[in-house]
Amino acid sequence: MKTPELLAELGALLSAEARQALLEEVRPGVSPAVFERLRQLLEGTGKLLELVEQQKISAGRLRRLLFGPKTEKGLA
Repeated sequence: MKTPELLAELGALLSAEARQALLEEVRPGVSPAVFERLRQLLEGTGKLLELVEQQKISAGRLRRLLFGPKTEKGLA
């Protein structure tokens, strides 16, 4: 799958409406702590996707946000 197609598919799956519907669906079945972590995860993923779609973030910056900076060991 090409990147634009993947982004379009992810965009549909992670739209604000889809995220909200998923949260409402799972809310009765999970603890408040789990619900809050899931909410934060979905919101963060949506924000990252938005940045990528708007090309407001470089691939390198996205990689650092997701995986952290390289360590000295990782640079060797």
